[in-house]
Amino acid sequence: MTPQEILRDLRDIHMPEQAAEAAALGIVLWPGVVVIVLALFAGLIMWRRRSAWRRDALKHLDTIERRAFTGQIQEEWMALAILLRRVAIKTSDRRHDVASLVGRAWLAKLDQMFDTETFFEHGPGRAIVDVPYAHPGPVGREKDVQRANDLIATIANIRRRLPHLRSTR
Repeated sequence: MTPQEILRDLRDIHMPEQAAEAAALGIVLWPGVVVIVLALFAGLIMWRRRSAWRRDALKHLDTIERRAFTGQIQEEWMALAILLRRVAIKTSDRRHDVASLVGRAWLAKLDQMFDTETFFEHGPGRAIVDVPYAHPGPVGREKDVQRANDLIATIANIRRRLPHLRSTR
């Protein structure tokens, strides 16, 4: 008998020849399966962290929308203006330029960012630069309802386009 024949017959006594080969293959594959599962889990965590700012922005939009008709419309417009500034800074590669925009330039940037033609410059979104800085005195019920409706329309427009924005960080 040659040494190769002797080694070929070595196997566990209680296992048939075919099962011993399958067990050896299983021992080799388990670490690979564990590595793949860990990589998928790490990928899921990274994806959740990268989109956390978007979920937070949508929660803030929901809060602002719920409080739109509570009589504090100016505060809600101010909260929306702050939220939009934060989103613009998060999604822009030129943060300092975005942070310093005011007036028509800021409205044009919002139109460009949310891919609306003139929603912010000439539409209901224009109130984002007017209402938060207006005199806080009473303006009349009809004007408040109009401002609240403009706020709801602006939030709906932002909510539609927010999932398509990408962070640059």
